[in-house]
Amino acid sequence: MCHTQPSARFPVDPQGEPYSAPAGFGLEGLVFGAGHRAPPALLIPDIYGMTPFYRGLAAHLARQAPVILLDPFASFGPLAQSTREAAFERRHRLDDRHYADALERLVQHIGARGVMGFCLGGNFVLELARRGSDCALLAVYPFPQGLPNVAPLAPPIDYLPKIETPVTILLGDTDASVGAENVEALAACVEGNPAVSLHIFRGVGHGFVTGLDSDERPLRAAAEEALAIAERLFDPNQPAEPDFGPSA
Repeated sequence: MCHTQPSARFPVDPQGEPYSAPAGFGLEGLVFGAGHRAPPALLIPDIYGMTPFYRGLAAHLARQAPVILLDPFASFGPLAQSTREAAFERRHRLDDRHYADALERLVQHIGARGVMGFCLGGNFVLELARRGSDCALLAVYPFPQGLPNVAPLAPPIDYLPKIETPVTILLGDTDASVGAENVEALAACVEGNPAVSLHIFRGVGHGFVTGLDSDERPLRAAAEEALAIAERLFDPNQPAEPDFGPSA
């Protein structure tokens, strides 16, 4: 399930304003809600990049504070075609370690309120937690076993048991992309670590947040809960490190 289509829950065809990080960072994207005075938050998409779904989500979350939707693949240009194969080909050209370095510096430079990432973006969020980034962190269906790359990041399952930086993780228990065995291994390895708030949604798989428009009640309920967590993260009137309650 890919995040390519817009959701009826979000603003229609939001444009945002072009965003370029200060010289030397090499990060680009779109900023929504730029007129707000509150500290910005960052949104990192999956391998398909800044799709209509993520543009809509960014605009939705930017009602009270700026949201910067980053494009990790800006230097490689748009996808020639919106296929899984093309998305993966472009994704594998990204140097994950270099991007994580730039992301860490940007978070500190702009005083980011929080960072939310999906899939690959979720792994960047977990890497920020490993590095101790001081902001609210939300990883949506990341890959705890790590991802192959020319400069791979450390597998989250190796460091999450001992991290001290708070991070919230959302996963479905039937996530075929991550693998049910990896979801179970993640749950076991973070048990007892209060810094990790792991929410495992029953009966849903990878990409379940797109279920906001679904007629299937369990899928829609999971998507609604995930969106509520994101809304609280991006709300400038909430604590900088919100307490999302006990892990599921």
